[in-house]
Amino acid sequence: MSLKNRQNKQSFHACQQDEITLRNITPIDGRYKKQLTNLTHYFSEFAYIRYRIHVEVEYLILLSKNKVAQKLTQKQIGDLRSLYVDFTPAQANEVKSIELEINHDMKAIEYFLQRMCKRMKLEQLTPYIHWGITSDDTGNLAYSMALSQCNSQEIVPVLQDLLDVLQQIAIQNKKSHLLARTHGQPAVPTTFGKELINFYVRLDKQLKKLKNYSFEGKLMGAVGNLSAHRIHFPSIDWVVQSRIFVRSFGLIPNIHVTQVLPYDNWVSYFQILLTINGIITGLSRDLWTYIMLEEVKLRKKEGEVGSSTMPQKVNPIDFENAEGNCEIANAYFQMYERKLLQSRLQRDLSDSVVKRTMGTALAHTVLAWNSLQKGLKKIEFDTETSSQHLSAHYEVLSEAIQTQLRLKNDHDGYEKVKKMTRGKKITKQLFQEIVRTLGLSHFENLSPEQYLGYAEELTKDTTL
Repeated sequence: MSLKNRQNKQSFHACQQDEITLRNITPIDGRYKKQLTNLTHYFSEFAYIRYRIHVEVEYLILLSKNKVAQKLTQKQIGDLRSLYVDFTPAQANEVKSIELEINHDMKAIEYFLQRMCKRMKLEQLTPYIHWGITSDDTGNLAYSMALSQCNSQEIVPVLQDLLDVLQQIAIQNKKSHLLARTHGQPAVPTTFGKELINFYVRLDKQLKKLKNYSFEGKLMGAVGNLSAHRIHFPSIDWVVQSRIFVRSFGLIPNIHVTQVLPYDNWVSYFQILLTINGIITGLSRDLWTYIMLEEVKLRKKEGEVGSSTMPQKVNPIDFENAEGNCEIANAYFQMYERKLLQSRLQRDLSDSVVKRTMGTALAHTVLAWNSLQKGLKKIEFDTETSSQHLSAHYEVLSEAIQTQLRLKNDHDGYEKVKKMTRGKKITKQLFQEIVRTLGLSHFENLSPEQYLGYAEELTKDTTL
């Protein structure tokens, strides 16, 4: 059997084995599942259960250290921590089975931990599991850990990889002359590299924000006052302990809360992603347009099909996918701005279903960034077509001659050039006639390729 046939057979069996994926409703868990495997470590149901067990176990250890619960040995602490370090799908299913019976996801985790403590001969700890805290004390820390870890381990690296590719292509094209367009009309010449580096610098500013972003968390009890803690153990400074606890997860403590953590901090993070996706949408549309104008071309991949009926086509699908995924992600981020900044009085549950979609928003974001990077690796600047466009539009040098006339104290210089060029397509020959008529014969040999200002230097200089 040939290698190609073996590969086809393996692909067929893979499709058969992945029937569940074929039946999923959302493309995140279906069509794009294999591209997003890493995100399941942070935003799957399994991950959310594991993160909450992490918080609850560490809270038990905190109570033990403060002599509220029994003193634990190092071995017992290690055994407890193994509950989240070595958490298994079977254990997650056990939690979900309990939830089916009682219809409360956080209480199901509490009951699961009670079972596990009994199995580990730590029954005396069971009254202290989830003692004096609420579902959101556990949940907010779980989500903030997920966001923080996903940001540093997935989001930042993906964007950094994209920027590395974008900068490389920009530098390679620092001298690639391009007909710039403002309002869609021929304007002053530029270079392809300079236009790409503009996007690079914009995205790099946002990347720095992501790298330095810190997430908040809280552990403050029923309505944010640690009332149960203070009345039962008044000698302990629970506000201090709360701060220490939250910091242990790499988060910034917020002690001014209701029953829920104010989501301002999360929304600010999503606003950065929204801005990035907006920039990437603009870049994707510009590249799509350059391809349409045939100033940029796409390398063909052997075996790919561009159209179900038009065999000649090589479509800019990666840029279209990037744009579409950015739009979906930003719809979520904009909804978070509207929804998560408000909560009725001290608590309502309408935020719960919203927070569970954060992984979906981030998944579409990652898909968009990866699609753009994939597309960038396929493009080639078409020097020949670009030169033809520049040669056909010598009117783009109008700025050069009208500014020269004004320097010569010709107060009607702009109007003279406007009369000769506005709305007209100027050839090289006609341009030379115009400059001679205006007494600017030293501009006769000026070409659009020579009127680039600092485009090349700006492409290499990305300092802010």
